[in-house]
Amino acid sequence: MGLSVMLVTESGEVVGAPVHDTANVLGRVLPRSPGGRFSQLPYVDPYGDTLFNRPQMEPLLAEWALLPREGLGPADAAVLDAVERLAARCRDGVHLYLKFVGD
Repeated sequence: MGLSVMLVTESGEVVGAPVHDTANVLGRVLPRSPGGRFSQLPYVDPYGDTLFNRPQMEPLLAEWALLPREGLGPADAAVLDAVERLAARCRDGVHLYLKFVGD
């Protein structure tokens, strides 16, 4: 099982529909160690929870655009697109957080 990604409020209430990565697309494309072009995404914990706030969304979205998409099928690409939409909502909102929930 892969990560679930959701938009949450300060109180932890889920806003909108979460993204459930049952095919573990994120596990295959997220960078595993910081450095180079990635300063935010390597910190997503595949086994625990990772929370990003609004000021972190601009660099996170810039890194998201660099994730490899070659060889991904339409369903896999849809997972990346759905998470990107949640991140954009987080960037544009207030008191919202992007939460990655690992196994």
